[in-house]
Order: sequence, then structure tokens, then C-alpha cells
Amino acid sequence: MIDSYLDFYKIESGSYDLKPVPIDLVSIINELVEDLKTSTSHKNITIETLADSSPITPDQTITATGEEALCHSMLSNLMKNAVEASEPNNTIRVNLVDGGANVSIQICNPAEVPEDIKQRFFEKYVTHGKDKGTGLGTYSAKLLAEVQGGAVFMETSAASGTKLTVQMPKP
Repeated sequence: MIDSYLDFYKIESGSYDLKPVPIDLVSIINELVEDLKTSTSHKNITIETLADSSPITPDQTITATGEEALCHSMLSNLMKNAVEASEPNNTIRVNLVDGGANVSIQICNPAEVPEDIKQRFFEKYVTHGKDKGTGLGTYSAKLLAEVQGGAVFMETSAASGTKLTVQMPKP
């Protein structure tokens, strides 16, 4: 845990020594879906995993370049937030899209980001409606994407819900 804190400090200060390798995004996402089962079953939420809008097959791999631990933490924060923001009986969609030089991971939930935090969504300590929220989830996800050569974006509206798009470089 101390090593993780030190790595996060290095990432924030710009001194982290990234050691990128090919990582299988499908296995990370499948692991996170399993990790979130207690939360999703409690709220009767379904997480659909897709590749280019089609269901992911058991033998499918989609590869990006980065560090597995960083990518796992980044996607964990974003997927956990999507579950927490969703009302019971909803569906969250995680769609992997091959975009040429990048792979995009789209995490979509039906809830709109509240107006008072839309403009500050990726800032440190910004949270809304959580008793135990620290406001570090989306902030750290953005840092983790950027240190791996990627980026993260948010689109939100009452009509379409929220879509977070993480772009990661391909090997």
C-alpha cells in the first residue's frame, strides 16, 4: 500500500517512471465486473461488456499499452463510480472500441453528472452525494490515463446519461 501511495505521489509530481507493456483490457474489465458483483447485485445493476458494440466473446483480447496495475486502478475507479451513480435496476455498458492508434474504453451509465460538479468532474476532492466519497476517483483516473499516454473525457446529459471515454495507446 505504501508503494502505491509513493507511486501516486510520483505520478502527481511528474517523476513516475512508466514501464509500459501490452495489457489485455478484456481480462482487466472482466476482473472488475467480478469485483463489483456485490455492489451490482445489491442494486440489481447489470454491467454489459462489449467490443465495438458487440458482446465480448470468452476468448477475445483487446490490447493497450500501459501498466496493468495503473490501468486496473483507473478502470476500477471509473466503473465503481458508474455503479454508485446508477439507480437500481439499470445497466452500465463498458464498450471497448478499436480506434486506430488508440483503444477507447467507454463506460456508460444512465445517470447525469450533477450540474454543480460537471465543470470540475476531474478535479481533486470533487464529489457529490456520497457519505464516504473522497473525490479522488475521477481525479486519479485522469492522472493514471495521462501518465500512460492516454486521456479521459466525460460527456453527460439528462437524455443520454454519462459516458466516460478513456483512450489508451495500442502496442
